[in-house]
Amino acid sequence: MNITIEKIPNKAGDKQYIKFVYWYGSHVNHEGKRIHNRKSKRIDQYLYINPTTEFEQHHNIETL
Repeated sequence: MNITIEKIPNKAGDKQYIKFVYWYGSHVNHEGKRIHNRKSKRIDQYLYINPTTEFEQHHNIETL
């Protein structure tokens, strides 16, 4: 099992939210197509994409 972190930007483009993706492997179906077994969980934390103030930079460091 692998765990990855995805950062997805919001519609405004100033922040991005964090999502954990749990990879449980994959299998091949009867048509020969590889199907990935994964689940994702959105975290209620966000990051600033381009932090300009010291508060935003500190917020990103603390969140990560």
